[in-house]
Amino acid sequence: MESTLMVAQAFVPLPHVRPAAGVKSWSDLRLAAPLFLRVPLTMHVIRHGETVTNAQRLVTGSVDAELSTHGVTQAKEVGTRLDQRYPLAFVSTLRRSRATLEYAVRSNAVHVAILKSDPRLNERSLGVLEMQPERFIPAYAEGDLEFAPPGGESYELVARRVLGFLLDLAELAEDARVNKVLICGHMGPLRILCGIAEAARDSRTVLARHFRNTELLKLEVDRVAIPPFLSRYANG
Repeated sequence: MESTLMVAQAFVPLPHVRPAAGVKSWSDLRLAAPLFLRVPLTMHVIRHGETVTNAQRLVTGSVDAELSTHGVTQAKEVGTRLDQRYPLAFVSTLRRSRATLEYAVRSNAVHVAILKSDPRLNERSLGVLEMQPERFIPAYAEGDLEFAPPGGESYELVARRVLGFLLDLAELAEDARVNKVLICGHMGPLRILCGIAEAARDSRTVLARHFRNTELLKLEVDRVAIPPFLSRYANG
C-alpha cells in the first residue's frame, strides 16, 4: 500500500494561515487572556533524523544538512510509531525536516492529507558556531534567552517565531476543525514549543531539554498562552 502523502510543488493553501514574512514583535503576540480551543489539539512532534553534521558532532544550526544513512533508517523507523492518518502536517524549510517526514510516512503507509512548510519551525541560526565542534555554552545552561552567538539568533527571537506559529495553528484548528497535527522540527524550536505547551516556568529547564533524533513527542494542547518563562517579554 502506497502512502498518500500529498507532496505538491506548490503547497495546498489553507484558510487563515498568515505567511511567515517576518517575526512578530512581542506587542503583536501579546495575549490579554489565553486562547482556548473548543476541542483539544493533539500534536505529534518529531525531531528530524540524524544528519551528516550530527554524525560528526558539528553544530548544524541553519546549515541545510542532509540526513545521514543512519538518519534515513531512523526516519523510516519512526513512521512505525505514528498514527495511520493525519489531517495536517508541518515541516520546516530545511531539507532534513521534510526528508524525515517523507521517509516516515512513505515507508509506513501513513496518510497525511495536507503538508505545509513553515520557516518559523526552522532551526535557530547559530552564526559563527555553525560547522564547528559541539561545545558547552554557559549562557544556554543559565537559561539566557537573549544570548546569541555572533551572526546568530537568540532564543527570545525563536520564541516569537514559535509562538506566532502556535497562534496561527490554533486559529486554523478552530476554523478547519483540525484536532490532530504532525510536526517535524528541530532541537531549538522544539524546546520552545514544548515549553509553551507545558507552561514551563524556568528558562533553564526549557533550554536544558534534549531531544534525540526522531524522538516522538505526543502533546495535547487546549489553549495557547504566554508561559511563565516568557512572561517578562510579553508583559513588558
